[in-house]
Amino acid sequence: MATDRFLFVGAFESGDGQPVIRLFDISAPDGTVNAVSTIQPLGEVKDKFKMNLDGDVLTVVSEQWAASTRRTWVETFSLAILRLRKGWERSSSSREKRSSPRASTATGFMS
Repeated sequence: MATDRFLFVGAFESGDGQPVIRLFDISAPDGTVNAVSTIQPLGEVKDKFKMNLDGDVLTVVSEQWAASTRRTWVETFSLAILRLRKGWERSSSSREKRSSPRASTATGFMS
């Protein structure tokens, strides 16, 4: 997912295979792209439609299979908190966690 300020790329960490979202600053007028942070969601982010940035709050929908059960999470990450940290260092602590089994009757939509 991209905005006029940021590019968010869902990936897997090399080595341990943990899902991550890499955050790049693309706001420089000269076109310079800077890697600024890595966010660690609870599960895999399947596509760009599972991420939404509203102001400085990134909302992510991720999922993970464990045995025969799929779990889905909706998490929020504050980019303002990341920005306060020296050098936009790695963060996974500024999130709100909500976990629900796939069979849940709750439905969520992102704009």
